[in-house]
Amino acid sequence: MTRVFALSLLVGLVAALPVRAPAHHSYAEYDQQNTIEIQGTLREVRWQNPHVRFTVLVAKGGAAPETWVIESSGINNLNRMGANVDHFKVGDTVKVAGWPSRRGAGRMYVTNLLSKDGHELVLWRFSKPRWGTSGEGYGTGADKRLFGSGVASASASLFRVWSSDYDDEDAAPGTLFRPMLNSPPLTPAAAKARAAAADPVKTKGFVGCSPKGMPSMMSQPFPMELVDKGDTIEVRLEEYDGRRTIHMKPVRDVASKPRTAEGFSVGQWEGKTLVVSTSRLTPHDFDFTSMQRSTAASLVERFTPSADGSRLHYSVTVTDPAVFTRPMEFKRSWVWRPGEKVMAFNCRE
Repeated sequence: MTRVFALSLLVGLVAALPVRAPAHHSYAEYDQQNTIEIQGTLREVRWQNPHVRFTVLVAKGGAAPETWVIESSGINNLNRMGANVDHFKVGDTVKVAGWPSRRGAGRMYVTNLLSKDGHELVLWRFSKPRWGTSGEGYGTGADKRLFGSGVASASASLFRVWSSDYDDEDAAPGTLFRPMLNSPPLTPAAAKARAAAADPVKTKGFVGCSPKGMPSMMSQPFPMELVDKGDTIEVRLEEYDGRRTIHMKPVRDVASKPRTAEGFSVGQWEGKTLVVSTSRLTPHDFDFTSMQRSTAASLVERFTPSADGSRLHYSVTVTDPAVFTRPMEFKRSWVWRPGEKVMAFNCRE
């Protein structure tokens, strides 16, 4: 079996508010209220990011075997959990438990996986070992590598690796776009586009390996690092190996810079707070509702480390007259956990 070490889990309007499937997989396809179990022969294992994928052939008596396509979180998460995937080899018999797809038969999101030699991986945060009293992965203590809280330090520097914490409402990645759940002040064209968004159950889910645009890339669940490079600050995001450059010297010709999904960013210091102004954005997914921001969008971000160095507070104010009737502010935090690092994502479509 080849193991991929990736060392490395929600427009110029009107025509410029196109609706398309989110670039990242949604769990909406799967029925999380219904857990089923299959047993079969493991085939075509891909230990990769952004999602581990494999197939299982289930015998059907005298008929041709039934093929199941199984999906899980990416290899980076498994590495952080210390999961030993070498127990799972192509050709072996495995048991799989998980959520069936609402799209049709033969697809599942795995919550528990049992190897031929009795090694169980617990692959969903709120699952427990299914075929014994012990398992490896979520719910076994190792998940603190993914969900541990922030740790105070002598330094309150901005320049370190910052992580999400799903146990902390403020530091969970989905927190950033919470204001979009409560009747955001959309323009008529944006409201129409959002209402017409494709049903996530019917979309193709993950469709590529391109980094998310701003500001959605700041909601990514994996660690990120801010690096002081003198005239610039680099933001290194683990998900999709995303990179941002913040220019710390005045830039006079911003209007001539090319438009990109992450935009052109200029920063300045207000005490210990890094304030970043971003423009020159291309139309791109705004959040995870298939609604896109326009080229008129501009962003102002504020990065402020806590006094004890355990947390990074973040806000981004979005001004986009084609989408919002007034500027919108979005907030989240990250936590500092000693020893965490930004892994290579090495995404595979």
